[in-house]
Amino acid sequence: MVNIEKKIELFNSKLENSTELEKIVYLEAINLLNDEVNPDKVNHWVNTVLNTFKDKPKPLSDKEKQKNEQRLINKKLKIEKIASLKKELNEFIQENGVIAIGFFERLSDFEYDLLIQTSANKGYYFDDFGDGALEPFVTTKPVDKNFYEKLRELRFELEDLNQDVNYTITGSEEFLKRVMDSSTCPSYKLC
Repeated sequence: MVNIEKKIELFNSKLENSTELEKIVYLEAINLLNDEVNPDKVNHWVNTVLNTFKDKPKPLSDKEKQKNEQRLINKKLKIEKIASLKKELNEFIQENGVIAIGFFERLSDFEYDLLIQTSANKGYYFDDFGDGALEPFVTTKPVDKNFYEKLRELRFELEDLNQDVNYTITGSEEFLKRVMDSSTCPSYKLC
C-alpha cells in the first residue's frame, strides 16, 4: 500500500507543471492506483502514453516528397505504356487478320491436319511459328516470321510490366471452334 501512496504523490506533484494531455494521463493513473491496479503497470502505461505522444509523426522531408512524386510519375508512365502496348498489340493483331492463336504441347497428326483443313476450308491461312511447342496462327492473310517476332516482342514487353497477355488457346477443340465461329468474332478482339 505504501508503494501505491508514493506513486499517487508522485503523479499529484507532476500535475502542476504539466500539459493538458499529461494532466489527463496523471489523473487517470491516480484513478487506476486508487482502484488498486499494480503500480508498476500503471507507471509503464503512463510512460508508454506520454512517450507515444512525444513521437508524433513528422512532415515528409523534401527528399521523401520527391520520392513520392517520382513514384506517382513512374506509375502514371507505366499505366500509359501498358495502354499504348495493348493498343499496339490489338492493332497489330487486327492488321494481320488474326482469327486464332494456339499453343499446344502435343497435338495428334489428325488434330493438326483437321486444324489445317478447317482453316483452308474457311479461306484462312494456317502457320506455325512456335519455338519447340506447336504455336499455330490462323489469319485472314499470309503472315511471316516477322509477324511472330513482333508479336513475341509486344507480349514480352507487356509481361515485363506484369501484364497477363494470355491470348492463346490451349485446347484443340476450343481452337477449332474459334476458327469455325470466326465470322461472329472480330479477329482483333480475340474473343
